[in-house]
Amino acid sequence: MILNDKLNSGDYKEILIFGILFFVISLLRCLCSYFVILYKNQCQMQISHELRIAVFNHLQDEKMDYFDKIRASENYELLTTD
Repeated sequence: MILNDKLNSGDYKEILIFGILFFVISLLRCLCSYFVILYKNQCQMQISHELRIAVFNHLQDEKMDYFDKIRASENYELLTTD
């Protein structure tokens, strides 16, 4: 109704303002989503790195008896899978 009244009267200024405002808000939303995804990926990479370092350090501290009991493939699996 309001839109029809504005179009019939020939006053496009408010419609243009709302269109530009909609575009700017959509652009800001996309940028915020991009940075949230970027931040989440960075956190995931950091956590994964810290876990791998912790597992590697733990394996370094194990005694040789541990390595005699476990197969090598199981150790590689611990280090390479997420």
